[in-house]
Amino acid sequence: MKTVFSSIISLLAVTLYGQTNSIGYKYKNFDSIVVQTFYESNFPQEVHNVGTTRITGTAKVKTEDAIALNQWMRQKKAYGQNQAMTPEYDLRWMYYKHGKVIETVQVSLWTNNLYASFSLRVQRQGVCMCGGTGGYCCSEGGISSNFKKYLIALLEKYHLPVDRDGILNFGE
Repeated sequence: MKTVFSSIISLLAVTLYGQTNSIGYKYKNFDSIVVQTFYESNFPQEVHNVGTTRITGTAKVKTEDAIALNQWMRQKKAYGQNQAMTPEYDLRWMYYKHGKVIETVQVSLWTNNLYASFSLRVQRQGVCMCGGTGGYCCSEGGISSNFKKYLIALLEKYHLPVDRDGILNFGE
């Protein structure tokens, strides 16, 4: 009887720990995260040049910051703002495993857009105008001001360029 009871307790403890540590488990699916800031223009500057992307900064984030970024991105409170329909992204992070990019996330800090190469159910807020599983086309699927402040602080921590005041005051 004692053995059965201790087996049940052990199983319950492992199950509960596995559920509370699910965010940490997600970090095991990749080796590292590289954050990159860039300037993207889809508007032709010359007849020959139909859009440009200029990388303005790159940094590999520390493990604890990668876990925190993953946690932030998967919280319902990270979304809820309106977003523009035609963003020009200025930030991305790439998930690496064995030296290869396995997933990407692009963000437009100016227009509150976040597009992930994987589904984020928490982002599907408001009226969704597309049939896909992403939230990037939902009326309130834009990043929240608190998530934006977190992302700006992360960029500043890694000395990546960001127009903090302009972005936070945009639209006011």
